Amino acid sequence: MSCATKFTQLFATLIVVTTALLSCGVQTAVRGQGPGRTSEVPKAPLPKPHPHRHPSPTPPKDTAPPKDTAPPKDTVGELIGQGIKLNQQGDHNGAIDKLTEAITLERKRPAAYYNRGNAFYDKGDYDTAIGDYTDAIELDHGYDDAYYGRGRAKSSKKDFDGAIADYTKAIELESDFADAYRERGFNTFLKNIGLGPLHAQSA
Repeated sequence: MSCATKFTQLFATLIVVTTALLSCGVQTAVRGQGPGRTSEVPKAPLPKPHPHRHPSPTPPKDTAPPKDTAPPKDTVGELIGQGIKLNQQGDHNGAIDKLTEAITLERKRPAAYYNRGNAFYDKGDYDTAIGDYTDAIELDHGYDDAYYGRGRAKSSKKDFDGAIADYTKAIELESDFADAYRERGFNTFLKNIGLGPLHAQSA
């Protein structure tokens, strides 16, 4: 056998061996990946919920919707209104009882003292009326009606200077208080001529 023939056979053998090796390498590479399998990065496990972070089965107490409540009843105001009505009807004692009840429930309600003063004035008890008007003024220094009422009671006791002072204060608080102007003028007239406690007639 010539050298050329040997070389040709050797070259053919190398080709067969190389082809066989390459074929084995490809099969090894794809082995383990059958149909439908995909290579994925493993997912991180989900964190377990904290035992103290579970939602409460019932809402907190402060989140409950507020219930509709009726406004508090103004019992004192109702008693004052009843007293005013009774006094207008001529039942001065009944008015005084209602207004005294209102004062017992709330001693700092100027209107209760003022309207009870009116009832005492209409009854002819001027001293007690002056006391109630004064209490109303002490609770509310801007109560022009109370100054006016006290002025009338003082005038009825022939205290013209005191009456004029109260009418003047009422006018300072309410510049268009026509009745106070009229009574102040009339009491000034009575003081000058020395007459008894009379009141100007309403226009």
